[in-house]
Amino acid sequence: MGRKTTTGFYWAVTKIPELLEAFRNGVQALKKSERPCVLAQDPARLTGSICLDAALRKQYPSDPRWDYGIGYNHLQDGEKVTWIEFHPASSHHVKVVIAKLIWLKSWLETKAPGLRAMTRDYYWIATGGVAISPNSPQAKQIAKAGLRGPCRQLKLE
Repeated sequence: MGRKTTTGFYWAVTKIPELLEAFRNGVQALKKSERPCVLAQDPARLTGSICLDAALRKQYPSDPRWDYGIGYNHLQDGEKVTWIEFHPASSHHVKVVIAKLIWLKSWLETKAPGLRAMTRDYYWIATGGVAISPNSPQAKQIAKAGLRGPCRQLKLE
């Protein structure tokens, strides 16, 4: 795994028994088709990624599992985790994605306090077009939940 395995993100992930095999360098945990949607201003500052959905599928088969966590060493606030959910972005998907966010926050609180402490943002990346207007009630629900997006691409800076 090289030098990146010594990061705080790596250690926080590997302290969680459910995630022992989940860590990947860079954005390698993301599906190849999804990787172009996550851009890093400086790819050398990527500290790893995990596919939470795949890692927790057996333990929580019916739960609304979140997709990914990505570690990035930000210039201003150091190494942080950005949580990313890829999902269609229309008004009827808002409740589903918010349910996933609530599940993620609960899981972080009870199972992964180290990752919770490193959390910077929660993003919804649209798997198609974005059909939620910025001033709609759904956009307000998304913001109130602490979720950013939906957007077509995320740039880590």
